[in-house]
Amino acid sequence: ALLFQMQGRTADAEPLNRRSLAIKEKALGPEHPGVATGLNNLAGLYEAQGRYADAEPLYRRALAIKEKAFGPEHPGVATGLNNLAELYRVQGRYADAEPLHRRALAINEKALGPEHPDVAGSLNNLALLYHKQGRTTDAEPLVRRAYRIALTTGEPRLAWTVQGNLSASYAKSAPDLAIFYGKQAVNTLQSVRSHLKATDTTTQKAFLGTVEKNYHRLIGLLIDAGRLAEAQQVLAMLKEDEYHDFIRRDAGEDPRATRATFTSREITSDAKLQTAGLRLTKVGVEARKLRDKKEQGALSAAESDRLAALEAELDAAGLAFNQTLNELQAVFARVNDTARRDESLRKLAEYNLTGDIAELGPDVVLLQYVVLPETTHILLTTGHTRLARKVTISEQQINRKVQTLLAALRTVDDDPRPAARVLYDHLIAPVADDLEAIGAHKLMVALDGTLRYVPFTALYDGERYLAQRYAVALYTDAARGRLKDKPRVGWKVAGHGVTQAWGAQGALPEVHHEMAAIVKQPGSAGVLPGVVKLDQSFTAQSFKESLRERFPVVHIASHFKFSPGNESQSSLLLGDGSQLSLEAIRNGYSFAGVELITLSACETAVGGGADANGREIEGFGVLAQNQGAKGVIATLWSVDDQSTALLMREFYHRHEQFRLSKAEALQQAQLALLSGAVVRTPDAAKRASERKLIKGAKEFTPDPSAPFAHPYYWAPFILMGNWL
Repeated sequence: ALLFQMQGRTADAEPLNRRSLAIKEKALGPEHPGVATGLNNLAGLYEAQGRYADAEPLYRRALAIKEKAFGPEHPGVATGLNNLAELYRVQGRYADAEPLHRRALAINEKALGPEHPDVAGSLNNLALLYHKQGRTTDAEPLVRRAYRIALTTGEPRLAWTVQGNLSASYAKSAPDLAIFYGKQAVNTLQSVRSHLKATDTTTQKAFLGTVEKNYHRLIGLLIDAGRLAEAQQVLAMLKEDEYHDFIRRDAGEDPRATRATFTSREITSDAKLQTAGLRLTKVGVEARKLRDKKEQGALSAAESDRLAALEAELDAAGLAFNQTLNELQAVFARVNDTARRDESLRKLAEYNLTGDIAELGPDVVLLQYVVLPETTHILLTTGHTRLARKVTISEQQINRKVQTLLAALRTVDDDPRPAARVLYDHLIAPVADDLEAIGAHKLMVALDGTLRYVPFTALYDGERYLAQRYAVALYTDAARGRLKDKPRVGWKVAGHGVTQAWGAQGALPEVHHEMAAIVKQPGSAGVLPGVVKLDQSFTAQSFKESLRERFPVVHIASHFKFSPGNESQSSLLLGDGSQLSLEAIRNGYSFAGVELITLSACETAVGGGADANGREIEGFGVLAQNQGAKGVIATLWSVDDQSTALLMREFYHRHEQFRLSKAEALQQAQLALLSGAVVRTPDAAKRASERKLIKGAKEFTPDPSAPFAHPYYWAPFILMGNWL
């Protein structure tokens, strides 16, 4: 019955629980404690099904049996009280639940001692009840005490429960602190999951099913805070296993073995918390062993003295731990970001680029977005006019809608068009008539907040994607002085790539074809003359040398892993198996003189998380642009190896053959995938069809003649900076 319940098969579990209860009643008698266990099991099953009226009398009868058998002050009675109280809490009967939780806590403290794990459980239960009532001030000291007990006992289940409760405690008053504790909870759970790898799949899924609310709570907090890169990282951890039906240019890590990345501020705070917590654990575990010996009457005189010393040390460690929690509250006090908002609005007022845009052409429009707590502003600028529009939508609403779209775009299983239409209505529809009246064909978009994660080309008006109407480029501050720079003629390219597997980072066989299609060499049909550095010849030194030689185009095809808030852990895989971090790139690489750097690895356009000074960590693409590159093509999510190779071939081919701008060439390459103008091998098309049947997608059914029509394949590629 328990196995069926873990699998969610409650209908199969119920008759087994009923039969077990009947056997116990007949064999042991109706007042035996074993019968109480059977009653609780069946009641718990009813509660999971939402059958509260059926569960309550069983819980009450089980409690009465235990009180009669053990006496009113027994820990078993406390368990019965908690069961009944939790049923009341789920139903919203808080006034009925509170006295039961309080009585259970008092029983456990008296019978088991104030530092027992069951006391922590009772504290958590009462704190959760207070949370539901909005009584966070009452809940916080209970959770803090439970946290201390969890650390002194060294039990991970207690730890993640308490860390999750702390996260809930601060969700409204201190969201950054809530996120920090949420990461603590998730990382504790990830440690447990990593030890379950060798167990059967059913056990792994059952475990995740019981604790996934901790992941969802953290994801929600991160989304509301606009920290989407970190939210995506935690969301990826919920995957049951690694399934890559297509080879992707990402790190390919087992989601059960990954950890939520700490930002620089969080790293410092985590170190302080770990130091204080380890002291509690070390002293607490030793003290608990001696207490057990004392209860058995087997404690020697020396051990008795040692226990007394440990108790005193434990008190001191507890005070130090509580002080650490106080310090964390101060560190994570809500940051007033009025200054950032004022700066964004100032830029809208001061950045008069009409002269620059006039030189770019009459069909060029700059759209600048500023997302404020309750409204979003859009400023439209052409070579002759400026106009403003205001949309009544809050920052949190924008964040959630962006996340909904990204979730649909990152898999070919879902139809992203409904979510893309919603954002189109907020972001493009308010200026759609203006764009049509102007005769716009090229859009530069300057984005704010979580809008930087949105591929505007995938916004959908109900009939067409934005890519089918406009060539789109991302405008950034770094591009301001380079917008009008005409590209050099006679491009040459330095191609760098990895085809081999390194550890968890799988082989990328299409990179070889991608380079052959781009770089013109003996025996290849490439587009641009240049050099190729594949695998062992692609090293940190060879990369730096190609930059010194001032190749107009630098093309990199490899794995890239972005860790939000940490430049040293965000890195590009080199062909010799080493990793080149963003930190190393910032400190040792210049992209001056590069007309275009194309980063056809995963998530190279993504930034997020803050360093110790509060500065947001830049993605690879923005970093390259800030360090001299005029234009950058980068990616917003994990890209497919085969379709990426085809898109890149089309981009360079159309740029050279038809003398298109970078923005127009990228648009045409994306439309080639969308329309099916590019060729895909028959076996790959067949594999895509089979995958569709296996995954059972709800709405988006690919046209066999256009297997790359889903925006997953073509929308992640964004052009930053100079688009000429």
